[in-house]
Amino acid sequence: MRFRTSLLTLALLFSVSGCGYFAKWPAQAEALASLNEILSAEPEADSFWGDGWVRLENARDSVVFAAEFVVEYPDKFRMTAFGLFDKPEAYLASDGRRIALYLVGENRYFSGPARGEALATILGLPPMEMKELLGYLTGQIPVSDTTGADLAADKWKGRWTASVGPITSEEKIRFPRTGGRIEGFARTAPGRRVDVRFSNFSVPDEGSARPYPHRIAVSAPEAQALFRVSFREMEINAPVESRSIFTLRAPPGAIHLPFTHAAGLMGLPLPPVNEPAEELAPVQD
Repeated sequence: MRFRTSLLTLALLFSVSGCGYFAKWPAQAEALASLNEILSAEPEADSFWGDGWVRLENARDSVVFAAEFVVEYPDKFRMTAFGLFDKPEAYLASDGRRIALYLVGENRYFSGPARGEALATILGLPPMEMKELLGYLTGQIPVSDTTGADLAADKWKGRWTASVGPITSEEKIRFPRTGGRIEGFARTAPGRRVDVRFSNFSVPDEGSARPYPHRIAVSAPEAQALFRVSFREMEINAPVESRSIFTLRAPPGAIHLPFTHAAGLMGLPLPPVNEPAEELAPVQD
């Protein structure tokens, strides 16, 4: 009798929690409509401030540090990396025209044009536009059209997986059966594979109408590279007092190096420098 009662209790829990086969599963058309609604919604974040931890990892090295982000979409950002006693150890910034990295202790300044793949390259990730990588920080993915999407349901995990795109590329999107957010994204194309996972969703502040991921992991399986951010605090559409913070200038006496050489900081092979000499000169006021 006790065994039978336990089975009934288990069935009830599955039903109430909305898990597994006991829950009402939306039809494929309903799920696709939910996904389209998510993807077609206007991005709420024009800018954001975030404070948390960053983990960088590849086959040769790994590092974890506290960091503060200020981002203004689509392509302006500033990241400050902190060491012991919250002392700034490095600054990384782009004003949309140039991108620069300054290492405080070594007085080394890396700079170059803010080309689309510049930031991804020094992280060991496959080439991608900077606006795509920055978009991941607020749960945005570069897919807006699900025409011809193929949906597959994983009822036990409570997720739909959508495959979208032409033969040469495939975007796989994971989202919960109840809709409302994107939990994962994978892009496969010639010479490029990126996996993105969003988790720890919560509404960061009163100015937000929807939950945002507070943990973002961008990885490249073939390169064994990982860029993971875990936010402790976020503020969506935080006011940017001055856009000058996105222009990182070299302090007097700093050693100037091409931005592509920053890849060597994580033990990555240095790409060839194809920048003209004037690109390596200090930026003048």
